[in-house]
Amino acid sequence: MRHPFVAVLLVAASAVIAGARSYAAIGHWSASAPQHALARLGARVLPAASNDHPIETPVRRTPLKIGTTTVTQVIR
Repeated sequence: MRHPFVAVLLVAASAVIAGARSYAAIGHWSASAPQHALARLGARVLPAASNDHPIETPVRRTPLKIGTTTVTQVIR
């Protein structure tokens, strides 16, 4: 895995706190979040010249792997 599990959950939780209400919105938030913010949450960061968003895919997939019911209960 490219990112620690806790970092993926923290990024997803931050997106929800910022107003994201769907997996797509959480992925979009993670793709547009500044690298320094992702780094503070424990995600792997890239050089400034890169346009890749390596956290977006794990943020979309991880909640599906642990179960949507579990994620919904944690978010509430």
